[in-house]
Amino acid sequence: MVKRILHDRRRSSRLDIPLKIEQRLSRGGELLKALSSDISGNGLRFQLHRYLKKGEKLRTSIHFPSDPKPVTAVSEVIWCKEKPASGKKMFDAGIKYVKIIPRDRDRFIFLFCETMINYFMARASK
Repeated sequence: MVKRILHDRRRSSRLDIPLKIEQRLSRGGELLKALSSDISGNGLRFQLHRYLKKGEKLRTSIHFPSDPKPVTAVSEVIWCKEKPASGKKMFDAGIKYVKIIPRDRDRFIFLFCETMINYFMARASK
């Protein structure tokens, strides 16, 4: 369920939507599962229990509800900071997509646009 569209100084609008994502740290490395906090055509933000270094490369899989196959991308950590004390150590991280194969890029654009259209249609019907 899309909560809202966020606007700021970034190049594209972000959707405040919880999508399942998976991050692989390196070839054969640790797999981190999370939910996106917001997503755009250029990157996304998510929470995790581990610190990620700025500049670290990740293999990212984004799961859209309307498609059983995830969109995959090579991503780069732009920032990572610890969240205020909440019992467990938690971090917010922002990544940008560095490389998406053309087939997945086309799917990403379609699925992202479909999600935005559904959001606006749901708002218009209220």
